[in-house]
Amino acid sequence: MRWLVPTALLLLAALALLGGGLLALWSQLGPSVTITLLPSMQQVRTRTTITVVTTPSAHLGQQKIPGRILSTLTLSQQTSVPTTGTRWQEAQAARGRITFYNAATFPQTITAGTLLTGTDGVQVVTEQDTVLPAAVLPTDGQTSVWAHAVSVGPSGNIGAGDIYGACCRENVFAQNSAFTGGQNARLLRVVSAQDWQRALSSLKTSLQASIQAAFGAQVQSGESLLEPVACTPTVIATHQIGEEASQLQMTLDEQCHGTVYQTQAFMTLASQAVTAAKKQIGGQGYRRVGDLAVRITKSIPGVQGTLTLAMQVSGTWAYQFSEQQMQHLSQVIAGKSAPAARTLLLQQAGVAQVEMNTDGSTTLPTDPDHIHLLVIEAGS
Repeated sequence: MRWLVPTALLLLAALALLGGGLLALWSQLGPSVTITLLPSMQQVRTRTTITVVTTPSAHLGQQKIPGRILSTLTLSQQTSVPTTGTRWQEAQAARGRITFYNAATFPQTITAGTLLTGTDGVQVVTEQDTVLPAAVLPTDGQTSVWAHAVSVGPSGNIGAGDIYGACCRENVFAQNSAFTGGQNARLLRVVSAQDWQRALSSLKTSLQASIQAAFGAQVQSGESLLEPVACTPTVIATHQIGEEASQLQMTLDEQCHGTVYQTQAFMTLASQAVTAAKKQIGGQGYRRVGDLAVRITKSIPGVQGTLTLAMQVSGTWAYQFSEQQMQHLSQVIAGKSAPAARTLLLQQAGVAQVEMNTDGSTTLPTDPDHIHLLVIEAGS
């Protein structure tokens, strides 16, 4: 006997089988989420010293590395900058010297403030007392003193010999040298501190590049130049700060002494120092990442061709997640809501920050295989 199965029943059976396959496929391929973890970081800093030995035959002990002294260099650079400073100068009185002659056979005194008048009517006064020695005939006793014009300004700039003849005492004669410096009040253009610093900074920058290039040519493979290079500067300037000038010309001479050290030996000791400091801090599961930062803070010349370097070394350690830890984290948060999963992850050792991409879903997949954890180290 044959059973006749209605077409509708066959269609329902086919749909049931197809639906079961789709459900199975969905369970395998279902929605996934990506979670990015930023691991905990430890910044470690320490200070240490390393001695560079520049004598080839010297013994290299603990904390010592080989180095050598480079040829001494002397470099020079010159520049000129316009001045920008200003200074008000009051009117100035001209000054000069008066020479007194004593024809008397005994000493005579000329007191400060003695007034003398030149042939053009300009009056000057002496600035100090002076004793004229006695004449030793036929030679007059003589001496000179400073004097200034009574009136300020350029009118007091009298020529030499404008005052000539008898004066002030019997048997005393006077004669002047040229008086100069008499000026009206005016605004001066002077060298400012900024002008001086601008010229010096320009020279230092230019010379530094030349010094680096010159010493760099002496550095061999596997060596590093000790910086900053030790230099003794000599500054020569046409004018000092505050002096009247429209241009400041400056010359900078640098006599420099260079030293190089073996790079690998240096970095090895630096690494050992910061690693020892990390052990003192403690913390399991961390690995050093990135390059060390080394800053030489001071170089101290020693005896017998040595140079002690004081330096600061810093490095970064990041928490390292194992494959088993990653799988465990996926299992811990599977099926949890996004906020709950974030809280759970932040409670785990080594997790500093959490970023989730759930594509709008508020709940994580129940299957840990659909949770993808990525670890990104700072700076990567």
